[in-house]
Amino acid sequence: MVLMPKYNLTQNVNARRPYTQASKQFDYESKMYAYYDTSSNANVSISIYLCGMNE
Repeated sequence: MVLMPKYNLTQNVNARRPYTQASKQFDYESKMYAYYDTSSNANVSISIYLCGMNE
């Protein structure tokens, strides 16, 4: 499962978790749309952590 489309796809060589040599971790950007009501000076942050694996 991935977010599509992927922009600026790069392999993360500084991954925090110890993965096996056969596995790789990638970082990328994608588009996301959000609807919310807040004041005009509010600071809004949206983040996603997505983990997928084949075993």
